[in-house]
Amino acid sequence: MLLNFLKRPRGAAGTNSEGQGRKNLRMEQETAAPRPDRIRNEKVIAGERVQIERKQFFFDFKENASGRFLRITEEVGSHRDTIIVPATGLQLFRESLDHIIAVDAKTKSA
Repeated sequence: MLLNFLKRPRGAAGTNSEGQGRKNLRMEQETAAPRPDRIRNEKVIAGERVQIERKQFFFDFKENASGRFLRITEEVGSHRDTIIVPATGLQLFRESLDHIIAVDAKTKSA
């Protein structure tokens, strides 16, 4: 699908703005059918939902043939963004968050 996007002819002048390119890629990603073989083979180990202001965050700890991972999904209105953190990196991910939280707490009181 990405290859089809890259092969598309560009606008009349032969250029395509970066924003339009991102929009076209996002539209292709949103209309792509999910891969049932991946969805069915994911085992949910734990899940959490957190509402912060107007955003919802979903923390789904899962396992599939590739291993364990944390999927973090941010939902704002009808838009979703997702990142996946392999279980092997969770400790480093947590340490990074702890560091940012400490910096935030320290700089608020200054």
